[in-house]
Amino acid sequence: MRHERYRIRLKASLASLVDVRRFVSRVAGLHSIPGPARDDVVLAAYEGCANVIEHAYRDEDNEGLCVEVEVS
Repeated sequence: MRHERYRIRLKASLASLVDVRRFVSRVAGLHSIPGPARDDVVLAAYEGCANVIEHAYRDEDNEGLCVEVEVS
């Protein structure tokens, strides 16, 4: 089984959440993760990043958000 890691760095802003969804969905697609499971993973990543942005980076300049997906 392949074990791979993917990473993207984005501005930590709510506007970047669409890029989080797109990134996680593409990685899941590369590994043929089925639709319902893919949707769950994308939603979990989106919600997690939204919480971090909203609560940790509220109205602050920041160094960005790193999203990492590991598939094994």
